[in-house]
Amino acid sequence: RKALPNEFAYIIEELLSSGLPMTIVDIEGEYWGLKERFEILVAGKSEHSELLLNPENAGALARTSIERGISVILDLSEYTEEESYVCLIEYFTALWETASKVKRPYQVILEEAHEWIPEGVRTPLKTILARIALRGRKRGLGIVLMSQRSAKVAKDVLTQASLLFLHKVVHPVDMRVYKDLVPLPPSEVEKVVVSLYPGQVVIVSN
Repeated sequence: RKALPNEFAYIIEELLSSGLPMTIVDIEGEYWGLKERFEILVAGKSEHSELLLNPENAGALARTSIERGISVILDLSEYTEEESYVCLIEYFTALWETASKVKRPYQVILEEAHEWIPEGVRTPLKTILARIALRGRKRGLGIVLMSQRSAKVAKDVLTQASLLFLHKVVHPVDMRVYKDLVPLPPSEVEKVVVSLYPGQVVIVSN
């Protein structure tokens, strides 16, 4: 069985095991091994893809995914940044519109969140993803974000997250973000965070 790339994958496996349909944005082509255990469609143009993903069919794929409860991996490993961006705009715009009508439980999994929901920059893709993160719950939409640089992720999205897993950081700018997110005195936050070992986290709930 193909090993999955990181501890983030365990969260994905638990969600899939519970029967929750989802879209995984896979920028490195790492998650196709999930097919060995779960019913999941891989869309992209890598050797593991079952369906070619392009701007013309991205919206239809998103609508089908929600309406039929089909989990999808968007394998972007063989796409340029511009190609990925155009496909994701079409996909998540349709996902939002469909979720607003059907209102069924559905999850979005997004690695490298700072690339798609950057702090201090407005883009159409950021707008739709931030809308899912901030207003998706009433429509059944949840979103799981991961980033190694929390300071580069839009602060309004981070501060509205209902559950945070904060790993060790050493960069002063990222540490300042942690101090804003964790309801403890700043000196205590820094003391706890720098003492974390790999795999340990600070959990902030609501």
